[in-house]
Amino acid sequence: MGDQTSWGMTSLAFNKMKPYLAMISLQFGYAGMYIITMVSLKHGFSHWILVVYRHAVATLVFTPFAFFLERKTRPKMTLSVFLKIMLLAFLDLIGAIIIVFGLYSVVWGKSKEKTTSDTLTYHEGKAQELPVVDIKTSADVYNVKFETTGKSHIPQINSLQQEL
Repeated sequence: MGDQTSWGMTSLAFNKMKPYLAMISLQFGYAGMYIITMVSLKHGFSHWILVVYRHAVATLVFTPFAFFLERKTRPKMTLSVFLKIMLLAFLDLIGAIIIVFGLYSVVWGKSKEKTTSDTLTYHEGKAQELPVVDIKTSADVYNVKFETTGKSHIPQINSLQQEL
């Protein structure tokens, strides 16, 4: 009877510690993967191939667990279930394509905007021919303020003479 109570207490303590043990083992897995990744990348391994190998190893490791542990709990593969899986995969593909086109359009638009903004800033600055300011002179005090005109930021320098 005493063994049964101590076994129950051990089992209860182990069940309480499961999330912590899972998190610690996950951190060890991340650390190991980081070390393997850094070593292989420093030796010239392609990061594209590394991703493929990582997914292949994960598939080989987790497939037996999924097959044997969930063999009795998974539903039968009927035509309805198969069509639902295919529909979700198709919608996922369409969503990924929309995201990629959206990102490319945003990046392309931002790069065009930056190019025109830099050109406008350069030409506006050349047109005004801003003076070169020597800050080391003690006779003049300069007030520098930034005025925004459109998308360009051009400093306006006003000289304030000190009366001695």
